[in-house]
Amino acid sequence: MPTATDKTDTTLKTNNIAAQFKAGMAGELIYEHAVQFKQVTEYGVAFDRLLSGAAAPPAGGVRFDAHVEGTVTGPKLKGTIKGVDYINVRADGRFQLHFHAEITTEDGKKIALYADALLLRSWDRRSLNSG
Repeated sequence: MPTATDKTDTTLKTNNIAAQFKAGMAGELIYEHAVQFKQVTEYGVAFDRLLSGAAAPPAGGVRFDAHVEGTVTGPKLKGTIKGVDYINVRADGRFQLHFHAEITTEDGKKIALYADALLLRSWDRRSLNSG
């Protein structure tokens, strides 16, 4: 049975577009967002224990639903963001992110946001950069 935990003190900053600039992709910075976990629903493994290394993901992986809220800032867009990141932690420890959110601009317009990502551990990134 899923359990929910309060995560108001945990801040997650994301900056996908700036990371693309660093990787050499052309484009223009539109916005960055910074979010805080408001609640994490756990399915069988405690999120904090997994992040700290006290627990390993099971062979079939494990899922968490991270409800987030935060701010959107940038030269082209400002406002707030609210959504859910459906996090699947694979048995190899990699995080598959499946993020759905709504951005509300300062003038009240709504923008739907959807993003998928795979978080690599530091040794994964080193091996990609050396090969």
